[in-house]
Amino acid sequence: MNNEKDYHFELFKEDCTAKYAAKRRDYEFIEFGIVKAVEKLSRRGNAIEVLKKALGDSGPDGGETGPSHRD
Repeated sequence: MNNEKDYHFELFKEDCTAKYAAKRRDYEFIEFGIVKAVEKLSRRGNAIEVLKKALGDSGPDGGETGPSHRD
C-alpha cells in the first residue's frame, strides 16, 4: 500500500514539473513578444504615446489611468 502511494506521488510530482515547465515556456514566449514590440515602438518618435494607448493609460491629462494606478 505504501509503495503504491509513493508511486502515485512520484507521478504527481512529474506531472507538476512538466506543467510548470510548459507554463514557464509560455511565459517566456509572451515576455519575448512584449520585449520585441517595445523595441519596435522605441524606434518611433511617439513610442510612449503609443504604449500609453495600447495599455489604456492616458495619464493625468486624459483622466483615464491604467489598472495599476486606480485607487
